[in-house]
Amino acid sequence: MKRVRQFAVGMAAVLPLLLIGTATGARAETRTSSEPCAVHYGSGCPAAGKYRPYPPTGTPPVIYASTTEPAFDVTWTGSTVKAPTKGPAPRQFDVSVTYTNRGTGPETFTCNGVSDPRLDKEWLYRAGKVVGYVEASETYCSAHPGATFTLQPQQAFNVYASFQYLPMTSDRVAIEWGSLNRSRPPTSPFVSPYAQGQLLRAVRSRDAVYRG
Repeated sequence: MKRVRQFAVGMAAVLPLLLIGTATGARAETRTSSEPCAVHYGSGCPAAGKYRPYPPTGTPPVIYASTTEPAFDVTWTGSTVKAPTKGPAPRQFDVSVTYTNRGTGPETFTCNGVSDPRLDKEWLYRAGKVVGYVEASETYCSAHPGATFTLQPQQAFNVYASFQYLPMTSDRVAIEWGSLNRSRPPTSPFVSPYAQGQLLRAVRSRDAVYRG
């Protein structure tokens, strides 16, 4: 997603915040299948439903936070394990991401030019090491390539990314969100996507998937 900086003189400059890139670094492993949870369902795999990636007294993991004006942050506020359309095992993992304007004036964000879902990735930490990442199969911007939204100070807006790889309950996950925290692995923290005891709502319908 790009941010459109609004100037007092009424002109706008488009500053790209997401850049397409490929993995670098030692043994970066790209995953595209839904294993191992689809294969080993019931052993370390989450049930379909909505979760928080943080405990009740905690705060959402910060994917990105600007330190200067324009001030805004991007946080991981929810996880959804989508109920399968067929078979017993969930396969799709969605993350809810929230943009919040922390500045003193309005800020506008646009999906123009950044609709490739592969910009966003889930990185997996398992058995004491980073094992690789999975590129998103769909995002808010890939579904709404021309979308634009403006946030007033302290206003927030939710977007999402969908992955066809379901992390195990013992995994830790970090979100790479375009160029905002682009590194290998990303600078955002590795956390449990399914905070214990934080099931928000069981997903009964196969169409019940988070859309921000």
